[in-house]
Amino acid sequence: MVDRSSVIMGEMTGEAYEAVLSGSAAHDLRFSRYRHHRIFSPVELQCLKQGELRTRLEQDGVIFAHCMSRTWRAETYGVCTPLAWESSHFGLQLGFMDYAMAADADIASATTMVAGLLQVTRDSGIRHLSTIVDAGDFDTFNLLMRAGFSLVDSRHVYYMRHARSIRSGKPVCEVRNYEEGDAAALLPIMADAGFISRYSRDPVFDAGKVSTMYEQWMCNLLVKPATDRVALMALRNGRLVAGGGVQRLDFSAYGISGCLWGNSIVATGPAGVGCAGSLVEACLRQGFERGMPMEFVVSHGNRGMSRVLEAAGCEHVLTQHALRIML
Repeated sequence: MVDRSSVIMGEMTGEAYEAVLSGSAAHDLRFSRYRHHRIFSPVELQCLKQGELRTRLEQDGVIFAHCMSRTWRAETYGVCTPLAWESSHFGLQLGFMDYAMAADADIASATTMVAGLLQVTRDSGIRHLSTIVDAGDFDTFNLLMRAGFSLVDSRHVYYMRHARSIRSGKPVCEVRNYEEGDAAALLPIMADAGFISRYSRDPVFDAGKVSTMYEQWMCNLLVKPATDRVALMALRNGRLVAGGGVQRLDFSAYGISGCLWGNSIVATGPAGVGCAGSLVEACLRQGFERGMPMEFVVSHGNRGMSRVLEAAGCEHVLTQHALRIML
């Protein structure tokens, strides 16, 4: 029996901190981000979920709310975190919301909690709040849509666990590792690439600033140590026409030894049409040579990249919805 009056908000005290974490531990893993990757045990998935939530809770300016059941379990919780870099870049106060609802949660209490959380977040100065919802989590999706959120994108997660799954395609360009000096040729390609994402679909964001955000993403990849990234360039007739790669995702901070290649980005200019397949295949082969599986996240509107990943042998394991609300 749920106590419908127990919607709790306030400063992030030690008691509240533990309540949210205990609520996270009590939730099942139906919508775990990595549930289909098959490299994490259920215990590791729970550690990963709690570790990521703990990181959010410990950030400055965090706002939280949770609904308590009579068993003192945080059956529903929401945590809103300011996004400092994005806010500075776009000139708008942005935040991100982590939200979870147990299978037996009371919808009325959850609805009240979300309304209160949005009000407190608005009062804090955040004007644009985004979140990611699993496509199978209909209760959460519908609740947030009723609260005023809008759907701005759906993104598909592709995954490959074993090198034997790679399907070879016809080579259409030369692919080599990133070299110093390539960035000067790659960044103009990035500016023309036109990345489709929840940022580009949101009319609030300036298109030029969205483009420079992805240029910064690529630069962050290229400056990482070679051990922590796979960065590849595609050339035709000696001219650089495309580039991209993945970063090493390390979960050791959460007590998990498994690693994964992710945070992928691929950019092709007009002269690089058709090169994405060669880049992806080379990226997969090099990643597996280093002993780690790989994931790619693609916007629903980027059907071309989805076809490339499917042709390479990647498995579509997850779809997520990107929602946002203006406060």
